Amino acid sequence: MITSLTNAKVKELYRLHQKKYRQKEYLVLEKNVIDKAYKKGLIKEVIGLYSPFEDVPFLKVSKEVLNKLSLNEDVDFIALVKKEERAVVEGDVLILDDVKDPGNLGLMIKTMHAFNFKTLILSPFCCDLYDEKVLKSAKDSFYEINVVRGELLDIISDLKKRGYMLIATALKDRSIDFNELKIKSPCAVIMGNEGSGVKEEILERVPIITKIQMANMDSLNVAIAASIIMHKANIAR
Repeated sequence: MITSLTNAKVKELYRLHQKKYRQKEYLVLEKNVIDKAYKKGLIKEVIGLYSPFEDVPFLKVSKEVLNKLSLNEDVDFIALVKKEERAVVEGDVLILDDVKDPGNLGLMIKTMHAFNFKTLILSPFCCDLYDEKVLKSAKDSFYEINVVRGELLDIISDLKKRGYMLIATALKDRSIDFNELKIKSPCAVIMGNEGSGVKEEILERVPIITKIQMANMDSLNVAIAASIIMHKANIAR
């Protein structure tokens, strides 16, 4: 059992809380997310007071070490999980243009799962998919979504060729009222950065731009706006 906070293995694992060290693996702190990673065959090692799985490697550590590695979450174990290549574009798609807040990203993943959107496409400068806040917000829905990261203009061009209905949200003169929008599958919904929205160069490539009418404000949180649109797409199927 490892009891030292300065142990080399402990230091190596703790570094995974920083994005630059999460090249091939990451830490999962919540039990339900760990259970789903186990079912997917993605767990490399369980670290904790005990392990619920008999068929994966286990590293026993003291409560003090576990508290350090779990960022003081009240847990009995955490998991080291290998990154999964999920690059298949299928079904209805949510595209995110430079979304920065990991909580927003995690919530949108959870909403995608709820409303049967299959693929998430992230621009190169979106926040890290494996951030703890993403995992905590998305919960076990994290493993139900195909994820692609790439240049959006190229991806949008490909989706057009494949017959996707492309929809972006923005306050533009040509924006149509969301209540008048008729969504057909397969569709790709494009949401923008929390502060600046969808880039103009992307809006120029998108046939349909919509705006959600509100009584007392001009804009909604990106995760809330995305959920409204995905809900409508789900009803329209």
